[in-house]
Amino acid sequence: MTAVVEQLARITASLDAPASIVVPAETERFAAGKRSRIAAVAAILRPAAGDDLELLLIRRAERAGDVWSGQMALPGGRREPTDVDPVHTAQRETAEEVGIDLTVADARLLGALPSLLPMNPALPPISVYPFVWSVDDAEASLSEEVADFQWVPLAHLRSIDNRIEHRLSLPDGVERSFPAIALGDDVLWGMTHRIVHTLLDAAAADE
Repeated sequence: MTAVVEQLARITASLDAPASIVVPAETERFAAGKRSRIAAVAAILRPAAGDDLELLLIRRAERAGDVWSGQMALPGGRREPTDVDPVHTAQRETAEEVGIDLTVADARLLGALPSLLPMNPALPPISVYPFVWSVDDAEASLSEEVADFQWVPLAHLRSIDNRIEHRLSLPDGVERSFPAIALGDDVLWGMTHRIVHTLLDAAAADE
């Protein structure tokens, strides 16, 4: 358990304080010359076997018109006008998607990772704010928005044996490769892969 506490301490020390995250009050802002919606996601960590931490990843349900349909992701979604801030967005979406209440005392908000935009200009411009929570114990459940989920040990995510290239044919007919992580029959790639990579760097800081 000492290793888990040490990992959480390293992660917390590497994160930004949520209060320092400046987000426009509007649900839209301009970024990279385009009007950008705001979204937030929750990276939820809990103790795993072998003095490790594990991260909750979901597979989004297949939905027509959703460019991220069927992909592995973190719980989260777009900010609603009633959300006080992006932290509330991540909490609300997590409760709706996987039934985990991040407002209880057991759920500790460790901090925030850097916000990011999609690298593909063809995707909807959306600014994603990732926040990291730790929980002593939490059980996820499925919803209409989530087809599956898995708790993945950080050791699996950081192992080079699970690093692969995800090949994708773009609408213009060009095939591209993206860094990815194998998760059994699923593949973690894209924006969520970038967030997870940053989280792994935080967990490994000063090791």
